[in-house]
Amino acid sequence: MSSINIKNLWKRKGGYYFRMYIPKRYHTYFDGKEIKISLKTSNYDEAILFLEQCNSIVRALFMKIDSSGGLLDKDYIRSILLNEIKQMFSSNAREFAGYEYRDYEVKEDQTEVLREKLIERDYEVSMNRHSKYLDEAKDLALRHNIQLSDDDFERNDQLIELSRIAMRLSYLNARNLWALSGDRDDASIVTDPVILSYIEGDSLALPTNDKETMLNNTSVAISASLSELFESYSKERSKSIDVKTLETHEQHMDTLIFVLGDIQTDTLDKKKALEFKQALFELPPHRTKRYAGYSLEKLRAMYKAEEIEGLSTRTINNHITNMNTICTWGKANGYLTENPFVGMKVKVKKSEKKTKNLVYDDEQLKQYFSSPAFKGCLNKRDRSKAGDLIIKDELYWYPLIALYAGLRLEEICQMEAQDVCNIEGVWCFDINDDGDYKRLKTENSKRIVPVHDSLLDLGILEFFKIDSKVSGDKLWDVKRSPMGKYSEPASKRLSCYRKAIGIPETHTFHSFRATFINELKQSKQELHIVKALVGHEQDDLTFDGYANKYKVNVLKSVVDLIDFDLEILNQ
Repeated sequence: MSSINIKNLWKRKGGYYFRMYIPKRYHTYFDGKEIKISLKTSNYDEAILFLEQCNSIVRALFMKIDSSGGLLDKDYIRSILLNEIKQMFSSNAREFAGYEYRDYEVKEDQTEVLREKLIERDYEVSMNRHSKYLDEAKDLALRHNIQLSDDDFERNDQLIELSRIAMRLSYLNARNLWALSGDRDDASIVTDPVILSYIEGDSLALPTNDKETMLNNTSVAISASLSELFESYSKERSKSIDVKTLETHEQHMDTLIFVLGDIQTDTLDKKKALEFKQALFELPPHRTKRYAGYSLEKLRAMYKAEEIEGLSTRTINNHITNMNTICTWGKANGYLTENPFVGMKVKVKKSEKKTKNLVYDDEQLKQYFSSPAFKGCLNKRDRSKAGDLIIKDELYWYPLIALYAGLRLEEICQMEAQDVCNIEGVWCFDINDDGDYKRLKTENSKRIVPVHDSLLDLGILEFFKIDSKVSGDKLWDVKRSPMGKYSEPASKRLSCYRKAIGIPETHTFHSFRATFINELKQSKQELHIVKALVGHEQDDLTFDGYANKYKVNVLKSVVDLIDFDLEILNQ
């Protein structure tokens, strides 16, 4: 017997409500981010019955939106939803939940008794919940030559399971997935793989009468839709991964739902995963922005007509990787029995492999640090035009810190007053994730990096005004973006400046960090010291597991060996 997903059931002041998270791609069709419907009952079993119907109604509504090509508006969607809910309450649904709800008090040494009582109640609940479909179940059994035993007919497991199948067939019909036509055989038009697994072939796999087997069956996944799976995933993972990464995961999950529909997780198998991967080749980049409201079929037709280009192999693999991550979590948390995206990545051609962050050579460093932002600009607005004004702000210091300390942009932007500190007489950058808003790429990113003498000579401590700041004060006049990152606005500004002074796109801001690492490499520094300075994992047990961290004076002597001979140092 299948379990009922009660994630969307909510109780408030004694009454039950249906609450469902609305996937992001449907937000424009509703006035909020969730649907909340009063079930008008304080009886749990009645609420469960209405819950099933609400789930079906809302999912059918989502599918109607997907198939409309963006032609539906809010008012029309609202009228459909209200009408369906009205019909649900006006039907005779309540009579199917007329059995008595019983609570069993747990007493000492009565665990096994309670377990048996709960199993008995599960039989009764299943029987009552699906009683509406008993006639359809009997007809289904007759047409597929399924023999029902006469023993304890009212609690026949096969009949209960068949009624569940009949219910799902009814839902498919409501969701426009099951199109009846003439005398066509039901089994030939069913598309749901779970139902097909029951009604295809010579035999029908139905549950055993052995209650203990049913009780100990732990291989059955939690019944949930893909959107419900992601809702649970995002609530947990939002505490451990950054906002931008989580939003990318949500976008890729929305693409999965766009291709497959908001299917139940127990129907997500290798076949479905392959269908998704194949569809990605035919979807255009920036689909939700440039082709909002287009159906999957229309996009496929446009791709075949060569009106649009498909996603690159690298982008497809990003989708597969993120689905693999979500489904790994889903399997660990009981939503899936297997992860269908394992081993599904596409082999990448050499021409499509991501370009490494190229290091700056001497001429390119001279070009960058002899540009107006460092030698003198026209004014604060026109930083790329030559003049007499030198403004020592973020645009000035960020590239220098990355070049002479190897820090990532986010690590620089989120620094606070206490993160520039004097340790044993050496000024250092303390890279950490202390506080509510700091985020590091990995745990190994926590490190101490001595401030290079060139930065001290340029007056970085005077710029920071460390003596006048207290712990917690920001070093930079920056604000977090809606994505939760301090570096996002700075990255755009630095990118615009790079383009304005003629530095190629192959040399991003991260190339300054790559140049720092390359300079250490060329000076033949020990790999473990380099990793300690740039925050990479130490994969040697002897150094990482038993040795103490490097002393700051050792790190300082290595950092100061770097010499780029920039003109601004001689100004």
